[in-house]
Amino acid sequence: MPRRIDIELTSAQADGSWTWRAAGAKAPKGSVAATLLPPAAKVGDVLRVDAEFFVDGISIVGVLPPKGAREQPELLEFISTAKDEPLVTSTLTSRQSEGDRPRGNRGDSTRDKPRGPRREGNDRPPQRTRPEAPAIPVIDRPKTKRLKAGKAHRSAMIAALPAEQHPIADQIVLGGLPAVRLAITKQNAERTAAGEAAIPSGPLLQLAEKLVPKVRTAEWRDRAEAAHRDLDVLDLRDLRSVVSTAAAAGRDEESQALVRDLQAGLTARVEAEHTAWLTELIANLDVGRIVRALRLSSHPPKAGWPLPPELASRLIDGAGAALTAEAPPDRWVAVLDALAFAPVRDKVIPVSLPKELHPDVRATIARLATRIPKIAGIYEITPDRSAPRPKTERRRPKKAPAKKPADAPATSDTPVGDAPAIDAATPEAPVGDAPVIDAATPEAPVIEAPVVEAPVIEAPVVEDQVVADQVVAAPITTAEE
Repeated sequence: MPRRIDIELTSAQADGSWTWRAAGAKAPKGSVAATLLPPAAKVGDVLRVDAEFFVDGISIVGVLPPKGAREQPELLEFISTAKDEPLVTSTLTSRQSEGDRPRGNRGDSTRDKPRGPRREGNDRPPQRTRPEAPAIPVIDRPKTKRLKAGKAHRSAMIAALPAEQHPIADQIVLGGLPAVRLAITKQNAERTAAGEAAIPSGPLLQLAEKLVPKVRTAEWRDRAEAAHRDLDVLDLRDLRSVVSTAAAAGRDEESQALVRDLQAGLTARVEAEHTAWLTELIANLDVGRIVRALRLSSHPPKAGWPLPPELASRLIDGAGAALTAEAPPDRWVAVLDALAFAPVRDKVIPVSLPKELHPDVRATIARLATRIPKIAGIYEITPDRSAPRPKTERRRPKKAPAKKPADAPATSDTPVGDAPAIDAATPEAPVGDAPVIDAATPEAPVIEAPVVEAPVIEAPVVEDQVVADQVVAAPITTAEE
């Protein structure tokens, strides 16, 4: 994709071409055909051109004409041939009497039947009344917002780099070092097909490795400032992801103060969410909404915090009372699905058992047998190995599916030896040094080791002449990436 730059003509060559350099700088530089230049071109002229950046150099594909006075275009006069008549007409007709109404339609014959006497007062049959459902507890919570980071720091960082390093930084933004390697591989394949020599990838990758810390620091700063603006209403998963990647923050005092503010805000938000979670859990138990209470108990804001003993006892009694011989099969299925990921899942015993187990209930117990072993043991049901692995429900907002280019391949393989790109916005990232413990299984916590990130090293860009001449960039086209 061509990019517009300003160039300065430096000299005319014997073969009819002109040499150029970036306006006001020594590099980048190259040559341009005289056929693309205006007839009155001379040394020192500054022109606006369209250039394509390749790894082996820059190619000028077009020269824009100098700006001049804009001429007024010739206008066409529109002459309408429409007549002065109303655009909408309406006709009013009088209502027909009962004797004049046609009786050919099937619907009319039913209207002419005589009606019986209307029932008055107590003559009407009594209506069946449904039992009132328990009121849904209303917990006052602010509506959370998802993180929407800007690009101010990232754009400023890329703009401060030399022009030949911009495409490499763009590829790092898109996919890190694997994207740079893939772009080099693609361009070398095109050069080989055209009969040209392949470019060495070593200097390009060395420069890309030095740019990665700068790009990641600028991206974190954009995300951190967006999170700080919405600190009170930001979704906890997004706030945790920003705090957990704080190792990419700069070493300046402003960045460190931003880190401290985000950590303090996250602690306060978790405490408030935990209090609201306990309040909502108690409110659902008070009105008998046991399925909702079981699902809430499996998603505590503080990962690994056990339920208070009195709440755990109420959950066990309520879940057992919901599983009775008189309960319908769909009630059993709903309670078992919610119980499978609750922290009291291995302590619940049904109050009474039906004489004959419904096939849907049996299939549900077989699917969740590894999660509810006591209930599966009562009916002597073995786990169904062919059933999909049970997963807890996550209350996540729906995202629009990303539009995939028509010419993009189905999959993209990472080159051998590349470290996988780590997404800084991973919602399940741990916070600080606290271990992540699965709330659904408090008796057997799963502890993940905290991710150790290397410190950000602000290494200066090596101004090597060989690298400056060869490192221009990979193409911006990212359909294959």
